[in-house]
Amino acid sequence: MHDSLFEEPAALSTADVQRRAGALGIDVSRFDACVSGSHPGGTIQKSVAEATQMQISGTPTFLIGTIAPNGDIVNVRQTMVGAYPFEAFKEKLEPLLGGKASGG
Repeated sequence: MHDSLFEEPAALSTADVQRRAGALGIDVSRFDACVSGSHPGGTIQKSVAEATQMQISGTPTFLIGTIAPNGDIVNVRQTMVGAYPFEAFKEKLEPLLGGKASGG
């Protein structure tokens, strides 16, 4: 399934994924129950909903901002979609860290 999803990354509708599951010999009704259920599949749906709410539509996506000690997002100042070199991240992070981003 993993390989199938990456072969056609733009075709991720429910119908597309169900079609692929069936073509791979996966029991589609069990697959649907897994994806929409309350166990790890429910976590997937929650993550997709959060990403949609934040207008995240590509991977990798990096959110530059601050979080509370409990892990809640306080604010997102920048979103970077795609692969970037360290220097691009450093440029975005330094203002948040008071000019103290290091590494390389």
